[in-house]
Amino acid sequence: MSLPGLPKVHLVDDDRTVRIAVVGMLSGLGYDARPFASREDLLGALPELDPGVLLLDYQLLDGTGLALLEELRQRDCYWPAALMTGHGDIPLAVQAIKLGAYEFLEKPVLAETLGKAIETGRLLLPASIERSEQRKKARQMIAALSPRQLQVFEGVVEGLTSKEIARRHGLSHRTVESYRLAMSNKLGSKGLADLFELKTILAEVQAQAR
Repeated sequence: MSLPGLPKVHLVDDDRTVRIAVVGMLSGLGYDARPFASREDLLGALPELDPGVLLLDYQLLDGTGLALLEELRQRDCYWPAALMTGHGDIPLAVQAIKLGAYEFLEKPVLAETLGKAIETGRLLLPASIERSEQRKKARQMIAALSPRQLQVFEGVVEGLTSKEIARRHGLSHRTVESYRLAMSNKLGSKGLADLFELKTILAEVQAQAR
């Protein structure tokens, strides 16, 4: 049960003894720690969870903490994540950081070390919540575009004129202008920088679909 007002930590570890010990440490440090025994448990509860710091064990029975972190990112969850492992090594740490983990902890974790790591994550949380929401909204806007509107969107981001977009796709200039207007209405008043951000997200979506 979530405790109102306390900073949230979502712990995923398949070892019950570790879950009990870590939740006890975090509770003593003033955090509301919710334990999960598996990747599926966390993902199943994700839509109802309050934003919080993620504390993920690297080796899970149904995958790895890195794979879970990657899946969370695909779901536009960019909450700060720290990984724990009993077998730390530099390549693993580098891979974790590339996926956006802000901390890499070796077991057994001391209460002081854990507290400092979670506090760092708590400070990162507001910006991560904003990023998560921006990604979700961007995906929704992109999904609302028709295939033709999407083609026009891609052309605009490339810096093409309506005439150049028309030639590329075998359309009339008037037709492209119509699609461009509809695209703009669906995306709202977006500057070029915002359109580039949407383009980046679109590329991520297409890569994940492959």
